Amino acid sequence: MTSWLLMIFCKNQLCAICVINDGCDAEWETNPYAYSIETLKVNSSDKLTIRMVEGGGFAMEIVPAE
Repeated sequence: MTSWLLMIFCKNQLCAICVINDGCDAEWETNPYAYSIETLKVNSSDKLTIRMVEGGGFAMEIVPAE
């Protein structure tokens, strides 16, 4: 499953985000611990695509960019 998020909470400023989500080879029965970590800079008009497998999820840290 792929979902997307609008980064509207950045409020017209540049934000640094760290996303931890299901890896490209993740599968809940055979490879449940596969994950990827990605660091990006986004603003309030960006859309972020999140990939999740069945039973998976994601975490995101958002801070103002320096």
